[in-house]
Amino acid sequence: MQYFEIFQNQMNATDSDPSWTISGIEIVNTKERLEELKLDTNLLDQYRKIIIVFEEICKNYPRELWFSTVEDARQLGITKTDSFICDPFKDELHPSEEKLQQFEQLLNEIVQNSTSTLNELSTIPNDNITFETVTPITLSKNKSTEKEYRKRSLVRYLRKASKEDSGNDESDEILNLASVDSKDDSLYLDKDSWTDTQEDSDEVIKKETPAASDDHKGLKAPVVIKIDAGQQQARLIINKWEAVKALHLSIAKHVFERHQLIGLFLDGICADFVPSAVDEFNATEFEGVDIEGPIGLNITTLSLSGVNLTELAEKLRNDTEVDIILNRTMSENGTLGGSFILPVLQKNKYDPFSAPIVFQGSAVVVRFGIYIESMSNFQTSTMDYDMDIFLMMAWRDARLVNPYEKAILVKEEEILEKIWRPDPFFANAKEASFHEVTFLNFLMRIYNDGLVLYETRIKLKPSCNLVLCKYPHDRQTCELKIKSFAYPIKTVRFEWFSNKRDAIDKNPDVTLPELYIHRYEPTYCERTRKSGHFSCLKAIFRLKRDVGFHIAQTYIPTSLALMFSWVGVWLPEEFMEGRIGVAITVLLTLSTESAGAREHLPSVSYMKAIDLWFGFITAFVFITLLQTLIVIALDKRAKQLRKSAAKKKSELTEQSRELMLARAEQYHKRGRYLDNFCRLFYPLGFLIFLIAYYFVFTEGRQNDCVVTGRQT
Repeated sequence: MQYFEIFQNQMNATDSDPSWTISGIEIVNTKERLEELKLDTNLLDQYRKIIIVFEEICKNYPRELWFSTVEDARQLGITKTDSFICDPFKDELHPSEEKLQQFEQLLNEIVQNSTSTLNELSTIPNDNITFETVTPITLSKNKSTEKEYRKRSLVRYLRKASKEDSGNDESDEILNLASVDSKDDSLYLDKDSWTDTQEDSDEVIKKETPAASDDHKGLKAPVVIKIDAGQQQARLIINKWEAVKALHLSIAKHVFERHQLIGLFLDGICADFVPSAVDEFNATEFEGVDIEGPIGLNITTLSLSGVNLTELAEKLRNDTEVDIILNRTMSENGTLGGSFILPVLQKNKYDPFSAPIVFQGSAVVVRFGIYIESMSNFQTSTMDYDMDIFLMMAWRDARLVNPYEKAILVKEEEILEKIWRPDPFFANAKEASFHEVTFLNFLMRIYNDGLVLYETRIKLKPSCNLVLCKYPHDRQTCELKIKSFAYPIKTVRFEWFSNKRDAIDKNPDVTLPELYIHRYEPTYCERTRKSGHFSCLKAIFRLKRDVGFHIAQTYIPTSLALMFSWVGVWLPEEFMEGRIGVAITVLLTLSTESAGAREHLPSVSYMKAIDLWFGFITAFVFITLLQTLIVIALDKRAKQLRKSAAKKKSELTEQSRELMLARAEQYHKRGRYLDNFCRLFYPLGFLIFLIAYYFVFTEGRQNDCVVTGRQT
């Protein structure tokens, strides 16, 4: 019933139409359409029309439909000749974020111009044309215009990217990359047409595409295609079917009635696009120079060793084998000695000082994992702690491909120095050292497909910026940052193992005296330094403090001392002066307790929860002392009036004497009334403070006091 009002005005209008569709809603009145939708055709025998609300009936469908493999690319019509969605991956194995952003802008411009051209054609009055003659000509011209613009825009993109990367002296290679085949009609951009295209591309856009005409100057293309290059894999997201049509992807229109977005994992979709290999070292430029050992990566020896560059490129784009290498170690059947790798290094002319980069625009992806063996000695005064961890790194080095069936186990330093390794360091560690007893604790496993697993044991003292606003009810967040020291992110890229337990795990026997690990999570951090962009991993440890120690050592003793100060209000009148001694004794006790509690805490400019506790307790005892002094003063005044009335009995009239005794009794009653009031006020006030302290002061954000202090 909720949709009846929406459709009641359209029902009559759709009687003559086989179907009527708006966004997300379709009205069907033919059995043929029901058969296409695989619905029961007998429904039209019972009802005049069938209203399909896709938003309701497609709730079980995912909101995004993703494509991620080469097989998916073929189904979508993405090939090396008929589509240019993967063109950035022809030049580089992993295109930079800047290039992908430029490519995103290009795709949106193509979609806008294609849509605008079709819209202009749809506005031509049908009365002025005949179907037989004009329509085919118009469509043919439109297709030619659209494709020509797309291809010329692609040339502009490739030319711009080429200038940014390597100047203008590689135009021949780019011209070949810019050649585009079409099933309908062929339009090749070769060396002869390059100059013409470069000169008149802007003019063609102005004349043949309405979106770029004078009426549209200054307008930006609406974003219907988004490339998210900030993830580990570049993702292309499409939110309108018009973009699918403009890019000639084989996706039916009804897909957008079931899904909101179409997503393409470009690294997987474009896996069979092989970029050019890196340049080899040219020894002829250094004639007469004695060169010791191999330099760089030798593509020739790599191919002779059995490495297929096409298969290698497909693996490197989405190298899941590196990600699951830890599972492989659990099932291996024995290992070979480290010396077995030496002939492989010699045969492949291995250079241990060069990263294993085979293709242009690629980076060595290194997977990281840590296993926490122990975690202890949290020092609030120095804001650091001790860790003993196993650091695991995995990567693929095609130069280490070997014919052995078993993995090679390297545990000798001499052999390890002959193999390339990443250069991680712990950015927030005050101290770090390798375990060397009984030997340097490390191992390296090398598999026959070039996968490498390196593991070492390290002792650390990371810093942890403690925020003590809620201390001792605080929750701390400590971090361990792993960064690349020398290799920029375009050369070596650090990533966590996808499996969270492989990324971060801990010894179940790890126990801490106060703080304990509530949870931990792998994430990424800021990659920029003054000297460039470098990979950065961050392990976050969420810690909670066990408040049991402070309850026994702080809260209970100070609470008892405070309650002891209340004894004065219950003492008889003759022990009035002794109440001062009780209050002073409690104040001294609290001073000692406060100094002991703050002994191991740093000097900070904000107030902690424990400071609030001691401040209230001390203020409460001080109020008790003031109340005692007031009662003593009232009693002393009452005694003075009684003595004066007794001494001056002969001098005073009976009325004056009774007045003085009445005033003395009034002072005495005030003192007793104040004591009686405090007998109830002290426990009740302390109870209210306890509730407010626990539910208000110790709750909320852990950095409340720091934020408040900065604002003031």
